[in-house]
Formats: sequence, structure tokens, C-alpha cells
Amino acid sequence: MVSGVDFVLVTVADLGRARAFYADVLGLRPGKTWGDGDAAMGAEFETGTVTIALFDCARVGLEHRPAAGAVALRVDDVPAAREA
Repeated sequence: MVSGVDFVLVTVADLGRARAFYADVLGLRPGKTWGDGDAAMGAEFETGTVTIALFDCARVGLEHRPAAGAVALRVDDVPAAREA
């Protein structure tokens, strides 16, 4: 029986840029990295309840195609988050 969501996979075209966005702009805490340095193929960020896993498709020879889905992040103060 399912008891929750463990992680959400988000495909990215530029892992370095995506990591900077999730850490510096969104303020999420970095978790594991899949690989080392420029050879990394993925990285995880912790939201408190669900891990967001970024995956660089090009590292495994796949074409990046932006997903049509969405991840909705909860914040305490939406107007303040928009200004940040």
C-alpha cells in the first residue's frame, strides 16, 4: 500500500544552472549528487517532505524534453516569495 511520495524526478537541460536555481533562488537544501563535478547526471534537493531529483538527460544520451507536469512548492508567504 502506498504511504506517500518519496521523490519527484525533474528532467533538466543544464544541471549546473538548475542546481544553482534550486539552491540559490528557491533556497532548497542540496542532497545527494549522482556523479562527480561536471560529469554529474543528477542532483537531489530536499523540501522537507519530498525530494526533488534533477536529472540531466544529455548525460545518458537522451534528448531533453520539458515535462508538461508541474511541481507545486508550498511557502508560508506567497507575496514575499514572489518578491525574493
